[in-house]
Amino acid sequence: MIDIIDKFTIDNSETVIVSDNHTISYSDIYLKIKKLEYKFKKLNLKEGDRVLVQSTDIANTMALFYATQVLGLVFIPIDIEYKDVILTTIVELIEPQYILDNQKIELILNSVDSSNIESGFNRLNLDDDRLSVILFTSGTTGKPKGIMLSNKSIYSSARVVIDNYKWDRDDIILNLADIHTMSGLRNTLIAPLLSNSRLIKFDISKVSNFIKIIELILEYKATILLTSPVVIKQLNIFNKKINREDISSLKYIMTTGNYLSKNDRDDFCDAYSIPIYNYYGLTETAGVCIGFTPKDKDIDSEYMGYPLGSEIDIIDRDNNSLGENSIGRLKIKNSGMIGYYKSKKLTQNTLIDGWFYTQDLVLKSFDNKIKLIGRVDNAFNSEYTELIYPEEIEAIINLDKRVFESCVFEFKSKLNMSKIGVAIVLVNEIRDKVTFNKGINELIERKLGKRKMVSNIWIVDDLPKGNYGKLKREKIKKRYAVD
Repeated sequence: MIDIIDKFTIDNSETVIVSDNHTISYSDIYLKIKKLEYKFKKLNLKEGDRVLVQSTDIANTMALFYATQVLGLVFIPIDIEYKDVILTTIVELIEPQYILDNQKIELILNSVDSSNIESGFNRLNLDDDRLSVILFTSGTTGKPKGIMLSNKSIYSSARVVIDNYKWDRDDIILNLADIHTMSGLRNTLIAPLLSNSRLIKFDISKVSNFIKIIELILEYKATILLTSPVVIKQLNIFNKKINREDISSLKYIMTTGNYLSKNDRDDFCDAYSIPIYNYYGLTETAGVCIGFTPKDKDIDSEYMGYPLGSEIDIIDRDNNSLGENSIGRLKIKNSGMIGYYKSKKLTQNTLIDGWFYTQDLVLKSFDNKIKLIGRVDNAFNSEYTELIYPEEIEAIINLDKRVFESCVFEFKSKLNMSKIGVAIVLVNEIRDKVTFNKGINELIERKLGKRKMVSNIWIVDDLPKGNYGKLKREKIKKRYAVD
């Protein structure tokens, strides 16, 4: 494969990013990379030094990423929402040699004279194990963890996307994931360049709802949208107000970060005639490792899909492999993570003999499809001492057309009994809460049995979320779990 950096030359006028008033070419990014490279050399930054950045500008972030790559520096993109205590905690942990935001990047670009820069780059070894990127994820704990990823892991992950989803030079990619996530990093800065696709440039902080997303698709004729199941739900609810032609340029949509229900998929495909491929991945495994792809004609929405570029195993508590239709813990092997930054114990507990031990509980069908049941750390024992998987109950509650989304959690009664509670966001207001609550429990009873019926329902305006629509369960539980 041609080194990805070879595309960045002074005379390559091919478009890499499209935007509202102009296009950005490889040569435009080349000049940005060279200026940043020049600055880093002047600062005597050396291989392995860490550069931390908070920026929403795709072009500048792309240039910064490749400037760190050619110099062997470690690229550390941080959520722009991280401020004060969390940001200070990360900086103290990482001890970066250089900290940048978009304003500081612009100052560098404006201060370096193009006549001072040298032509050409060091070649990248896309298959080495050098520490290339640190991504921070809070997971379900709320405490950011620095996940170390190698060149080999991030570029291999990009190839998995290109090979399985068939991106090519005719594609225009609209990716709604932030750069500080694996989906944002891979699907914005790497995979489009490897596949000769083009990106849509926008300020992600301004894309706050599905209307803005539709406007971007229409304006730039996007062919592939990468988003979360929450957006699919919104498009379904308001489908009668949306002109189908506005998104007709899409070949398909890729979703991740949360469970995509069969109802939501079917409703969307019926309304818009656009395929949806949900995929599963973890930052620790460099993203996508299970999913459905365009080659899969019969998609069973109860499952996440088939393994992609990864080995998977399902194990019991004693690390014994389980057979078909048995619920167990998922472990994954691929060219994924190196470990957690400055957290040797956590690395040793989760990365064993090349296998990453997830917190996800799954089962495998006879034909190798993988179904997500829930998370080990979300599960709790009910008053009947039965193990409750919140995601299982949420999937049933979300079948009700009146429900936009839900979050199931444990709460304690006045007698200190473990009860099942749920916070629900409705599509529209309801007149009779008692009848609504009864209907929800009747639905749960039909699908899962009486012991998984909920004891309390909170009707709420919104549910706090993290990256790509993931529910912040502990925050939700603390807010509502009062009997």
